[in-house]
Amino acid sequence: MTMMKSAVFGVGVLCAVLLACKGPSKGKASGEQKKAEPELTVTAEQLQSDYTANEVRADQKYKGKTIRVRGVVDRIDSAVLDQPVVVLGTSGFMGVRLNGLSTDKAAALDKGQELEAVCVGGGEVIGSPSLDGCELTK
Repeated sequence: MTMMKSAVFGVGVLCAVLLACKGPSKGKASGEQKKAEPELTVTAEQLQSDYTANEVRADQKYKGKTIRVRGVVDRIDSAVLDQPVVVLGTSGFMGVRLNGLSTDKAAALDKGQELEAVCVGGGEVIGSPSLDGCELTK
């Protein structure tokens, strides 16, 4: 039974990672997902705190909505297919993931740099709030 639980957990983690690392939708340029003005402005720390307190409530508040987020760059990673992922530092384990930035924009960032981006809320993946279609605003 333990072997089966481990296998199910492993498959679940793999699916979550693949979903979190997906690039922009086919036929849409990065950032085309969101054209509206931000409905909410939030810090990365507050976003992480809201998801830690109650993921369902946080999804209702943020998922699918245009959000302006502010924070400090903790990491700049390459995900599946070399898609850049910028992680804003928080008191949470993994930080807030910004997806959809161009490679050039991500390459110009530095760890410790303050930034502001407009994104679409993408929910939480393995304890990390995920934002899609992000565009830097400063």
